[in-house]
Amino acid sequence: EAASPRAKVNLMREFLAANPARLDEAEARRVADLCVSCRMCATECPGKVNVPKLMLEAKALNHAARGLSRATWFLARVEGIAALTGQVATTANLLLGRPTFRWLLEKMVGVSRRRTLPSFAQRSFLKRTRRRGWQTKPDNPGVAYFVDTFANLFDPQLAEAVIAVLQHNNIPVFVPPRQRGSGAAALVQGDLEVARERLLTNVRIFADAIRAGHTVVCSEPTAALFFTHDALDLADDPDVRLVAENVVELSTFLWALHERGLLKTDFSPLSFSVGHHVPCHIKALGKAAGPKLLQLIPQFRATTLDLSCSGMAGTYGLTAKNYEKSLLAGRPMLEELAKPQHTFGSSECSACRLQMQEGTGKRALHPVQYLALSYNLLPNVAERLRKPLRRRLSS
Repeated sequence: EAASPRAKVNLMREFLAANPARLDEAEARRVADLCVSCRMCATECPGKVNVPKLMLEAKALNHAARGLSRATWFLARVEGIAALTGQVATTANLLLGRPTFRWLLEKMVGVSRRRTLPSFAQRSFLKRTRRRGWQTKPDNPGVAYFVDTFANLFDPQLAEAVIAVLQHNNIPVFVPPRQRGSGAAALVQGDLEVARERLLTNVRIFADAIRAGHTVVCSEPTAALFFTHDALDLADDPDVRLVAENVVELSTFLWALHERGLLKTDFSPLSFSVGHHVPCHIKALGKAAGPKLLQLIPQFRATTLDLSCSGMAGTYGLTAKNYEKSLLAGRPMLEELAKPQHTFGSSECSACRLQMQEGTGKRALHPVQYLALSYNLLPNVAERLRKPLRRRLSS
């Protein structure tokens, strides 16, 4: 009950009725931290109460008055910390695979030593784009790709699949250099300063691309939601609004192409099955196109698993205190995915895919990777599907 939207609204009302200053107290923070900003209550509440925004405001007030704990500070800056750590990927992966280091990490910043973490790519996607000419603006209007932290540092194959599928469909695409993580991780912890700084850095880059006629596409739903919704509360800036009005989540963009008859359907058959989990942030954006795209692939059996949240909720499930709770929250979906009729998992959300792998031991990919495989663009996707998952670190 304490984690329900009703409880949060009632508690906020009691706090405000007694003394507004109490919102910065530790008790208010504990309640606000039960909100993982999935946005489902904001879309489902018949009274249209924006509970996630209330909780973000409470976290921000608490942060301004009391600062952040060590663990919360780390999670708020996890995008930047990951970018720095990725510079020494081999060493980082070696350390993260050692139980002693994982125990130390849990004690210092709260990241569960039982959580299977993704391994850092030896070379980030943004570094790869320099050699492949993807940082050059095309002459004709097309797509400016915002690469989220996960695709950039941990899963460059996903970002390569995005480029390959867009180019296969005659969409000019480029990857603006110097872009950074969206800032969503900082926002959910209540660190508005870091979130705003990251937002404005990216807005300066992508607003120019939009003025040149390009659409901004995000393969990470959380990034798309951050730019289209949260950004408008962080900065009163014309360029912020310009970006918010011109950002599209990838699967939505591809399905819109299909509806206009512009998406190529020269797919090769894929004779296996996937269970597709629709992320909360896709639902919050209002358009779940991933399952429809997968159904375009011949002989491909894609079942939508709309049973529960994955429980991962971004950085929520990373922590030791939330590890068991996150798996419990995702149990209905995970138990269904574990059934033998589902060979692999699928989801647009990187955190959800990590949870799907954690809870079932089955490989989970972004829908665009299955599309790229069926288009015969990235045969290494098939190699990855054949590779068994490993505990502690997964590639």
